[in-house]
Amino acid sequence: VDPVMLRLIMARFRVSITIAVSEFWLLVARLGGYVANPRQHPPGWRTIWRGWQQLLLWSEGARLIQDDS
Repeated sequence: VDPVMLRLIMARFRVSITIAVSEFWLLVARLGGYVANPRQHPPGWRTIWRGWQQLLLWSEGARLIQDDS
């Protein structure tokens, strides 16, 4: 995973410690609309894909801002 993406998702969900890979994908799923609820099934591929697309857009924006500096 790209360090920029990891920093963005950690900032979005206010995670201050290093996260495991499974936690990263759950956070990506939350970007896609997944609500971590004990009664709900694990996130599906569509939800993860939606979150991944959102994270890609954010990381591209962050790179564009960094390039201007």
